[in-house]
Amino acid sequence: MAIDERQTTGIREGAGREESRYNLEFIDFLQKWGTPLLLVAALISGGILAMRYYKERKTETLDNAFVEYEAASGNNASPDALIAVADQYSGVKSVGLLARLDAADAYLHSIRSGAKPGARFGADGTLEDPTDVMTADDRTVFLAKAEEQFNVVLAATEGDRARQMFATGALFGLAAVAESRENYDAAKTHYDRVIVVAADSSLSLQAEMAKQRIASLDSLRTLPPLLSRAELPKPPEPPASPAAS
Repeated sequence: MAIDERQTTGIREGAGREESRYNLEFIDFLQKWGTPLLLVAALISGGILAMRYYKERKTETLDNAFVEYEAASGNNASPDALIAVADQYSGVKSVGLLARLDAADAYLHSIRSGAKPGARFGADGTLEDPTDVMTADDRTVFLAKAEEQFNVVLAATEGDRARQMFATGALFGLAAVAESRENYDAAKTHYDRVIVVAADSSLSLQAEMAKQRIASLDSLRTLPPLLSRAELPKPPEPPASPAAS
């Protein structure tokens, strides 16, 4: 029993000496390399925190972008507000592209209605503010603005297979601008480009729509110009009801 105890005590004492030696070596190691290691650890921790912050900010920015886009869209949308959203969030997913397409469509819608963007119509179909009637000069300006936004989207997406849907949308818009100017040859050129882009991206529906529009161009050449509500003659007043006897 005594031998076993001495052996056990020796093992304990030996372990203590080894542990003390390891502790001294560890202290020496920390004295020599502790500061660089702490700096590396701090850099790694800082990088992790920065990445987490970046991801959180990115998610927050994306949420804000869609909230502002939705607020600027909708019925009677303001092209200026949509373009402001597009400029602010140009690098956030596809928010900028969507906003520019909507802004260009808003210009085209105003041209079709014969009223400036944001104009309001009364129950009888007439403008609440007569100064909102679109003049020939206004029409020229708004067509140019719509064309500009469509071209920006096209330049950013054409050739990018992941965003060819935006490219075809911009080309359809440019064709609509050309039709509004009664430049049907230019419209056909845009529709032809839709067919090429759609074939490269398997967008068969868009290609078929472009072919149908090309087929209808000849009939559009002979159509009389459409008049806006403001240009139409005022309908006659309803006959007065007979006086009660």
